[in-house]
Amino acid sequence: MSLRNKVLSRQEIKQQVHSSPPQTMTPRHPKRESQAPEAQQAIEIIDPKATFGNCDLELLKSGAHSDVRVCCGNREFPCHRAILAARSGFFKEKLEELKHNQDTKEHSAVPVLVVPTHTCVEVEMVLIFIYAGGLSSYLPSFFLPGFISLTFLPRPEIDPKSDDEPSFPVSCVRIYNLGHDFAVTGMADFATNELGNYLSAALKMICDYRLSHATLSNGRSEIQDRLRCNNFVTNFLSGIEAAADAHRRGTRDERLRPFQMLVDFFIAGKEVLLREPELELFLDGDVVPSFAKVVLLTERKGGAKSKWMKNLVAKPPSTLAGKKGLCWECGCGLKNLKETGGIAFVNPKSREVTYGQAQCARCSDKEKNMGDDGLPKWEVFDPRKD
Repeated sequence: MSLRNKVLSRQEIKQQVHSSPPQTMTPRHPKRESQAPEAQQAIEIIDPKATFGNCDLELLKSGAHSDVRVCCGNREFPCHRAILAARSGFFKEKLEELKHNQDTKEHSAVPVLVVPTHTCVEVEMVLIFIYAGGLSSYLPSFFLPGFISLTFLPRPEIDPKSDDEPSFPVSCVRIYNLGHDFAVTGMADFATNELGNYLSAALKMICDYRLSHATLSNGRSEIQDRLRCNNFVTNFLSGIEAAADAHRRGTRDERLRPFQMLVDFFIAGKEVLLREPELELFLDGDVVPSFAKVVLLTERKGGAKSKWMKNLVAKPPSTLAGKKGLCWECGCGLKNLKETGGIAFVNPKSREVTYGQAQCARCSDKEKNMGDDGLPKWEVFDPRKD
């Protein structure tokens, strides 16, 4: 047979390919190809930060491989120099002093680092945050019953200088101050984020307060009853007193963030808050003189001072239809709601200022727009994780 006869045309090659049985090729990665689709879909992606945080917290719990002990009062915590120095500027400086045997106990084989400036509970909360990278697992989503000691650590005695169960704002202010005192990365931001979510939840209730003349003339309202059931006013006032301490000392602006958040909240919700006798007595008694002064100056200058409030009055989320000043569902203008009979959810202090997401009363009354909390769905007030 000649070489020419062996050369096949394109048409003949196609016919042979289609007529011949399919050949099985050995996969280049047998183990990877042999996995079933169900097994591949079952792979769970785990947040590495949370995983490492849990592992680090186990080190604090067990005390394994500890090379330093943090002492406060009559309590000692087994810790690790590498973790403390990498995540806390305060402990980094203390560990450098430790090399020269300053502020340490010499009787122990493992050196002891003494922290005389803070209570045992405060030091414990700082260590939890350093090792776990957060406190979300130890804080309820809304009200904080106070500094809860870890179950695997001895229960500390109640500090006579502090309350047994501080309110949520007070706890957030304390955590914020501890973040600055110990220079712990992310601790101050965690506190302001938790405080912002707490205030947003209350502000959402206040903004559900319908702005009709009939409702405004009443001495009580359903929203006021909700706030009273949650002891919100009492907790809010205790937070003002705790945050005002930094304001009295005239510290830097970064120390005033919780105080600025509480001022912005009061201005936003004063139409409802000023109806509370407890708040009137607080202002009349001049419990925190600087608070009333800062409120007046802030309202006179206009605009929000805190990042939390600036986010609430920012442009609407991109996922929502409509523009600022319009109902995000039906698109009706807030200025024309009197003619249509609708009542807008706007800032209670003024009809001229609206939040980033507005909704008219007609749309909010629809069942599909109601959230699990019994209030209209309002995305701008949802908890933030940043």
